[in-house]
Amino acid sequence: MQERPKGRKTRLNVVGRATNTKVKTVVTTRDIDVFVSRLHPSTHENELHGCVTDILGADYQDKTVVEKLQSKFEHLYSSFHICVTVSVFDFKNILDVLNSSDSWPEGALVRRYFKTKNG
Repeated sequence: MQERPKGRKTRLNVVGRATNTKVKTVVTTRDIDVFVSRLHPSTHENELHGCVTDILGADYQDKTVVEKLQSKFEHLYSSFHICVTVSVFDFKNILDVLNSSDSWPEGALVRRYFKTKNG
């Protein structure tokens, strides 16, 4: 049996699953930020928004925001920031789908997008 270090208490979190109509809970959401690049220079935000809707389904159409970024060589390629708001329960599944190479057009570069700390 492994001994716990002294002075540290282990606290277990419990997430309820019972369906009780008397008490309501809030739906906790998180944002998944994705960077997509190496797309044709004429690619528009609406086209990429439609692509994400095709990947995730119509339920995420209103939960997706696409922003075209300033590319270093705008005449060669386009880059985008995609933000999808998801339930914490769906976070891992949606992240896995968005990080799958089968979800995106051939040649597209896709990775997590990390916002700068300053803004």
